[in-house]
Amino acid sequence: ALDSAGAITPLGRRMLAFPAHPRYARMLLAAHEMGCVPDVVQIAALTQGRGLLRRAEGKQMQQDRDDSLGETEESDFFIQLRALRFAEQRNFNPQTCRPLGIHAPAAREAAALAGQFLRIAKDEGLDIAPRETSAEALQRCVLAGFPDMVALRLDAGTLRCALVHGRKGVLARESVVATPLLVASEVREIEMRGDVETLLTLATAIKEEWLRELFPEGFRETTEVFFDSSLRRVLAKKQTRFHDLVLRSEQSDKVPL
Repeated sequence: ALDSAGAITPLGRRMLAFPAHPRYARMLLAAHEMGCVPDVVQIAALTQGRGLLRRAEGKQMQQDRDDSLGETEESDFFIQLRALRFAEQRNFNPQTCRPLGIHAPAAREAAALAGQFLRIAKDEGLDIAPRETSAEALQRCVLAGFPDMVALRLDAGTLRCALVHGRKGVLARESVVATPLLVASEVREIEMRGDVETLLTLATAIKEEWLRELFPEGFRETTEVFFDSSLRRVLAKKQTRFHDLVLRSEQSDKVPL
């Protein structure tokens, strides 16, 4: 919304029209371009109130949830969206929602708020026509709203992540996202075993090419030349960074002149 000097950009002026957090104003504008406004207003509504899904209590609840809502690895939001639609189709009946761990009153609140957001989007001239939406379109919209929450899993065996701006965190255990590169829509500090941990929730899988397309100014390539005393030779380390987050690091004995 702002340029490097702090002046408002044309995109920022468009965002001003929406009485919502700048993140969701940006997501709605991206959704207009990608033809998925109805889905994105639901995502925005899901983040505003009480949690829609409680943690599955036992294998049976998880199995019932998977059978009814399906499985996905692209985004935690996708399960939430399916849960919201499940509750809507059953008139927010607590008896029907409870076996899947869906909080029916929270679903009703989210649906009402989504309706308000949709009316605002229509008033601002966005395309709100319902249509088939690809997972990639929604993932890109989430990324557009949360570029400062990009994270990279540090290894496949744990949930530890590095985030932009030098932060470290842990991906929520219940997250469905398994890709190395992701964006978290919620980052909060919690106490775990006496220590304060930064927990990443509502994660969405992303790709480096989407980052480059949306935020090319955030990328830089660096090359560091150093002497490896164990190998007794000079090496070069080339790194690809998104802001200060190292996305890729390659070591070579081909030292640039």
